[in-house]
Amino acid sequence: MAITINTKKCDNCEHCIKVCPFGAIDAEGNGDFDVDGGGEGKRLIINAACKNCGLCIKACEKNAIVLIDDMREKINKDEWRGILVFAELDRGKLHPVVRELVGMALILAGEKRSSEEKLADKDGRVPEEKKDTERHSSEVSAVIIGNDVTDPAQELLSFGADTVYIYEHELRNK
Repeated sequence: MAITINTKKCDNCEHCIKVCPFGAIDAEGNGDFDVDGGGEGKRLIINAACKNCGLCIKACEKNAIVLIDDMREKINKDEWRGILVFAELDRGKLHPVVRELVGMALILAGEKRSSEEKLADKDGRVPEEKKDTERHSSEVSAVIIGNDVTDPAQELLSFGADTVYIYEHELRNK
């Protein structure tokens, strides 16, 4: 989302500057107001402090300030899969809360996994095309950052994590 000012509609009343709590609207340039957007005179611009609160949009009587929502890429959240747990280390050992986090992730993933069980045939096999889809949506992964984290990684697998991602560097001990 982005807020922008239509310079053709704006009459430079600067009311938007007064109502913006973030100081996100600046008057740029010198002289008279730049009516045609050619860049010769003064014009209002939205700066990086904008939080998209919309107060300026409501305050503009000329409807010159608009929210443009189609600027960002649309994301298909149906493609998001699995649950990732950050496994924190405390003096080389897994923090006690990590077991609880993995357990909760397994419970949440269990809701997806139970739907896979419903797809199974009488021999307990799930058709491959269904298994892939359900398996990916219910995978519980963990990430661990540190040095010499093989034992904590094995412990995460014993808690029930399907995959453990390890980021290891010797400087992580210092």
